[in-house]
Amino acid sequence: MSDTQFIAYMDAFRAATEHTAGCEACQNDRPCEVGGPIHAEFAARHTARQARHYRPTSKENAMTSTEATTDETPRSTDIVCICEGVIRSVLLIERGKAPYKGLDALPGGHVDDGESPLAAAVRELEEETGVKVPASWLREVGVYDAPGRDPRGAYSTTAYVVTVAAGTQVRAGDDAARARWVPIVDLLRDSEGLAFDHAQILMDALRLTGDRRA
Repeated sequence: MSDTQFIAYMDAFRAATEHTAGCEACQNDRPCEVGGPIHAEFAARHTARQARHYRPTSKENAMTSTEATTDETPRSTDIVCICEGVIRSVLLIERGKAPYKGLDALPGGHVDDGESPLAAAVRELEEETGVKVPASWLREVGVYDAPGRDPRGAYSTTAYVVTVAAGTQVRAGDDAARARWVPIVDLLRDSEGLAFDHAQILMDALRLTGDRRA
């Protein structure tokens, strides 16, 4: 039925009924038989018109993006912990669990509900290696969420870099089977043996700290 036919029908309907109230769904002052076929078609057109003209606000877009990340994508954190000294070194753990059990990796882990990635980084570094640092020491390297980077599925990982003093002692704990300092020069020769995309995170962190060898 065309719009012209609709208008003619509704004019006739106005004359034939005692309805005088306007129809909210039809968005005009024509009376409408709520629940009837004419009202249903008008309502469908109104809904379609609203969908065509509606544009979410930037705030609504931001809320939707945040909710999707929080509700659908698991979050984790990784830490590049650098020890300054005669031989500049990076702290690695041996993974005690799958995936990549037995391989070297950066310390890190899941972000708990209600926890920020930064707080999780501080917690995971201490739990897995015994190294305790204030959150203010950590500097964000970036967020890593490329498809296929984790065999368990989609993960959004926030990586941080922190520098500690020479002689900082480490001890393995939690999911780490071992924790040790590895000279950066050795990792630059062969970083491909690291689990996940930790070689890329390591290189990005070294560049961020001004290490020209990365």
